[in-house]
Amino acid sequence: MTDVARHAGVAQSTASAVLNGKSGKYAVTPVKAAAVLRAAEELGFEPNHAARTLVTGRSRVIALQIYDLENPFQQQVARRLWALLGEDDYMLIVYEVQSDSGRLRSSADGAFVTAPGDMSAFTGKPVVQLGSRATNPIGSVVVDLKSAASEALAHLVATGRRRIALIAHRDDSRVDSIAAAYSEAVASAGLPTIYIPVGEERANTGYEALSGYLKGNDAPDAVLCRNDLLAFGCYKALAEAGLQVPSDVAVVGCDGIEIADYLRPSLSTIVQPVDDMCAVGWTHLKQMLDDPTQVVKPVTLQARFVRRESC
Repeated sequence: MTDVARHAGVAQSTASAVLNGKSGKYAVTPVKAAAVLRAAEELGFEPNHAARTLVTGRSRVIALQIYDLENPFQQQVARRLWALLGEDDYMLIVYEVQSDSGRLRSSADGAFVTAPGDMSAFTGKPVVQLGSRATNPIGSVVVDLKSAASEALAHLVATGRRRIALIAHRDDSRVDSIAAAYSEAVASAGLPTIYIPVGEERANTGYEALSGYLKGNDAPDAVLCRNDLLAFGCYKALAEAGLQVPSDVAVVGCDGIEIADYLRPSLSTIVQPVDDMCAVGWTHLKQMLDDPTQVVKPVTLQARFVRRESC
């Protein structure tokens, strides 16, 4: 930093402000800022993160706790956060947990969490929950799936589907927003409730759950899945049973992962606004890092139903 300041002909505090992205805060003129950046490039300046941590007391590392590394939706969230944090010279570390809560196993300044749980495990660290299952009252970014799910179900009912099944994690049957939309829709239309529970929300469990159901029951004429991976498994189960999508059974997933559009027939799904969710979440976390006493109100974003060939 001293070398960069000397090379640019400015004070070290000015060089520090520019290289830490705080030119505006300290009213550094554009000419001086450009000189600092030019000097840093000419000298090949790289910030020493270890030294910065000793001086500032911050690691500039943020943890992301996710519950399923194999889920493409979770990977999409991680990629987006990694890009956003990189723009502010922060690093992201990602780890998977098998339970809903756990202490940060690193020197991270704060964390993002994509699973519900007891947030007291993160005492002393600012934490922002992301996704449709957020339960933290401070700083969370909640995606409301209910209205989009209701729209999907209304479409299924309007197109003559009368045996609509819900495939979801057994713990979501009463509290999840998609489950709530499902219960209201079938009750309003006078349709039977067909709930097919799974232990994990993956393609193989969706396949196994629907295959098992079809062995002892009449096939539903529509299936709403708690995520897109479950829907992938349903495609295989229905094909093996000699049933076609969508003529025999309509299928709707949730999350909006990219590959869903490349299935044949393409998968209708409830799309979560990942870019907006991550951007708002990072803004919230930065506010909490700058002022730990600040109460950041949660924000609710809306998912949207994207109808494709599968229904």
